[in-house]
Amino acid sequence: MERWQEGDMKIGRRDFVYSLAALAFSPPLRILAALQDKAAEKLLTDNEKAVLADFCEQIVPADEYPGARELGVVDFIDRMLKEAHPDWLVLYHSGLKSTDLCSQDLHAKSFVQMNSEEQVQLLRKMERGELPALKWFGYQPGDFFEMVRDHTMQGYYSHPMYGGNRDKAAWKMIGYEDWWVI
Repeated sequence: MERWQEGDMKIGRRDFVYSLAALAFSPPLRILAALQDKAAEKLLTDNEKAVLADFCEQIVPADEYPGARELGVVDFIDRMLKEAHPDWLVLYHSGLKSTDLCSQDLHAKSFVQMNSEEQVQLLRKMERGELPALKWFGYQPGDFFEMVRDHTMQGYYSHPMYGGNRDKAAWKMIGYEDWWVI
């Protein structure tokens, strides 16, 4: 595969397409504007990954097919944040913290301690924008929900080389056969 080079920067076609595709799932500008003064922080913590894993699993739960957790959606999102969009880390740090704060307020326990039904209930309120605005640090909870939902779907159906869709299980589920890419 040819690689384009300019100085020290090297990017392959697949990496370029991956970065471009991720733009379609970029956070709404109103979220970025609300947090533009905050510096990007370190990578996701173990607790944030646990909250994100439960969040993603509620979006694509396991049934006769694997759910988001089993297909590595959090690994996909983590990789996307590290390699393509480290500027979005602040959104995830803030949004996952807000999710946990709302869980504490509504159920007196963290998001990962809630049962599945309680998590779905909270996420429905988040999607509708019905969670306390003070807990969301200048942006709307529905915007965060939309961003995570989009990234979950992208990770669930992405090419496995990007960290999600382990063993091409999501592709197999929908009957997609990848003849051109290994």
